[in-house]
Amino acid sequence: MTMLSCEQEATPKISTLTYKELTKGFYLGSDNKMYIKTAAVLNGGKGDGVGPSFFREVPNVDVATFENIGQEGWYAKDKKNVYIDHFMTDGRHLWLLDCADAGSFQSIGYRWGKDKNHVFENGILLDGINPDSMVILCPRMTEYNQVFFSIVKDNDQVYYGCHQITGVDVQTFECINADSSIIYRDKNWIYNEDYFPNMEEKNRIKR
Repeated sequence: MTMLSCEQEATPKISTLTYKELTKGFYLGSDNKMYIKTAAVLNGGKGDGVGPSFFREVPNVDVATFENIGQEGWYAKDKKNVYIDHFMTDGRHLWLLDCADAGSFQSIGYRWGKDKNHVFENGILLDGINPDSMVILCPRMTEYNQVFFSIVKDNDQVYYGCHQITGVDVQTFECINADSSIIYRDKNWIYNEDYFPNMEEKNRIKR
């Protein structure tokens, strides 16, 4: 999956293309490619806060079956493919998540999704983690009514976001406090949430 850097130039080059509006915010260009219309965020969104609108090329989605998945607005899919649909400072992006199975894919929380074979965080595949035995640790709701969590595990691995955490006892690793201060533990250690993902020794104590 090709990701665009936030530092790339947001202002598009002048184009001679023409665009035919379809539905669901998509446009068909005169070059027969698919586009969305978007704009960059300026000055942190203060004041007018939005730059001039422009067209950005996106994968050739099946417009009729395209839909956003879940309340989080991070993933989308059509009858064939799964996508990341996300706004950045340089406007809206739509990326193809080409290793995902559209038939079984579901959003399970902010930035998190899974299909019958894989688990994804921010569109990044978590290598080898089992979507069937995966457990979400300390899920909580944000003020925007989104399911938010940082850590998942299966029988063999623990992940903080897209980072695999080593040195923990996976079988006994658990969350013991989901309030304002989240604490994790296994049979050997008690971990402050700040332990992840940098794994600094000062943020864990021996049991």
